[in-house]
Amino acid sequence: MAIANRSLKDLSPRLLQLYEQARDAYKAGNLQFAVATLSTVVKEDPGCCDARKALRAAQLDLFGGRPEGLRQGLIALRTFWAVFVAGPALLKKRKVIEALDLAEKVLMVDPGHRRGLLLLSQAAELAELPQVGCDALEVAVKLYPDDARCWRALADHCMKHGNGRRAVAALRELRRRFPDDVELKAELNQAKAIVAMGRNRWEKATGSGQSPTVLSVRGSAVPGGTEDAPPEETPRSDWIERVKHKATILEKGEASPRRPMAPANKRPPSATETQELASGDGGISRRPEDELAARKGQFDDAIEQWREYARRNPEHVADAEEAIAEIEKERQRFLTEHFEDLVKRYPTDPRHRFELGKLLFQARDWDYAIEQFQVCRKHPYFELRSVIYLGKCMREKGLSDLSLAQFETAAAHKDYAKLGEERLGIDYELALLYEGVGRHDDSAALLKRIYAEDITFRDVACRVEKLYKAENRAGETDRDEAP
Repeated sequence: MAIANRSLKDLSPRLLQLYEQARDAYKAGNLQFAVATLSTVVKEDPGCCDARKALRAAQLDLFGGRPEGLRQGLIALRTFWAVFVAGPALLKKRKVIEALDLAEKVLMVDPGHRRGLLLLSQAAELAELPQVGCDALEVAVKLYPDDARCWRALADHCMKHGNGRRAVAALRELRRRFPDDVELKAELNQAKAIVAMGRNRWEKATGSGQSPTVLSVRGSAVPGGTEDAPPEETPRSDWIERVKHKATILEKGEASPRRPMAPANKRPPSATETQELASGDGGISRRPEDELAARKGQFDDAIEQWREYARRNPEHVADAEEAIAEIEKERQRFLTEHFEDLVKRYPTDPRHRFELGKLLFQARDWDYAIEQFQVCRKHPYFELRSVIYLGKCMREKGLSDLSLAQFETAAAHKDYAKLGEERLGIDYELALLYEGVGRHDDSAALLKRIYAEDITFRDVACRVEKLYKAENRAGETDRDEAP
């Protein structure tokens, strides 16, 4: 959904008056009033780029740049849902108004929130407000000059929207930070070439009178010099084809296949950067499996960064544990909804249903999990694992006889011996169930079999020793009672 790009003169008289009041308040140092008033203008007219840019400046002056320490951790916890779950979901559904509003709410909490700025730029891209996206990314690179992701996002955005000079400057910054990246060097040369063609016209670059539509570069040229020319070692025709391909990619909005590789010894993200997303595409134009892998990685990264935060700040361990618990809860919810959606779309595919069943089992939703596994067991590949999970679900529900029947079915399966350590776990569960229903000999036989295979498995060694002691005591009693 596109939003009309509006200037200040396009504002209604009431909103223009509010903007002027906010401007006067900003000049007078009344930053809180300026922020509140500009937020109203942006909310009611989301296409006004000037108002949004003024709001960003007022917020940064009011709240400062990057928070640190405990405040950063608390902000990360408060904004987790928005940046990890709700924001990417809105982008995927192309609900641009809601995504813009959500990004502004995050930035109201922390105007220097890296993920909030990236979310705003992605929402602005969908809304066809390129200046809003560019302004957000400019703030990001200013606050996070060492973050290659921000520079990369800025370069891609500017190149796509014709600001070649700024794109080249961003790529040069990346090149300065990653001097050993050969592909980045080639990409920088290509960007310079596209900008040079925008200045010198296609006829001068190719010697022909044809001007392809894909190379509609509006930005001005990079200052002259030999760097602006294509690499001398590249044949002109091959270079032109690569530039065409690159420009087509940029115009389609696809992600560049080249990304600078960080040095192997680069330190991991600090604890104050907890909860920041590792990627900036928000799930746009991804295959479902790619999106799932990326989102799972984001949750894992957030958890690891909170753990690192706790290690470095022992006095805030309780806060970190609370945050980790919340992240794990949201990860569980996201994955469950993801696989529920896949099951609805592909009801005959057992893979998605089996994954959904496992998630439901972890969430202790036994009945819904049983429903999934009962369907999956009809498929030969998932039959054994589904029967095992059915036994576990029924055991948790206290249905010992039904659970026992499922585990016995699993033990009789032709592939049961291939399960490895998991098989020992099922044998152990069977042994306890046998003990519970009074089948002591069957229980003892299974425990001894586990003991013979792995003496360290759970408490099998202790149980087997107790069995032998009981048998010895029974033997001694029998001998004493003999005539």
